[in-house]
Amino acid sequence: MQTNHAKGNTQNDTKIEETSTEQNLQMYEPPEADEEFSSDEKIFINEVFKLLENGVIDLHIPSTLLNKSIYDQANEEIQGMADRSAINFLAKIRELDDLREISGNDKYYIKPTYQAKYVVSMFKYRKEEFEKQYGDMFII
Repeated sequence: MQTNHAKGNTQNDTKIEETSTEQNLQMYEPPEADEEFSSDEKIFINEVFKLLENGVIDLHIPSTLLNKSIYDQANEEIQGMADRSAINFLAKIRELDDLREISGNDKYYIKPTYQAKYVVSMFKYRKEEFEKQYGDMFII
């Protein structure tokens, strides 16, 4: 059977070079940040990890982040915004949990890399901004 197309040109295909284990480890570990977490950020991270370890927060159920007494009193529009925020916050918690695993999987320690500092500061800021406007909607 004849084919209707020419044979592919494999000469210009991207060549993947092998890397050493040492190079792989260097790429796997993100660079450390210039400074440690602030005391507020450390308290925030520890609180999140304690709730996670105690099973209060489930990484796949956003409603576990909600403060039900405040949430139930809110109108439907605010509840919708809280639901969406809970989904986003849970994604940040999963990301922090992954970074904790990379840091050595210590129970409450996360290495202060640039990525971790950014995730923590943005997560904390967005949570605080939401709660300034709509009340203490989250258990963190």
